[in-house]
Amino acid sequence: MNEVEEKLINILKQHSYGLTISELSKISKINRITLSKHLEILKERGYLNYRVIGKAKVWYISEDVG
Repeated sequence: MNEVEEKLINILKQHSYGLTISELSKISKINRITLSKHLEILKERGYLNYRVIGKAKVWYISEDVG
């Protein structure tokens, strides 16, 4: 796991209800395109999941990890 992915995991651990990519971008100071790539990688590895609320994906730590 790289530095960006560790940062995302740590941020999401502090927000158990989940965050949108825009919220993650504001908190982490990482652009949304980069975040999107890393979020998908973490989802494929089983670390994260998301739920769709309206047009937004709300990302959160997978139950198996959290």
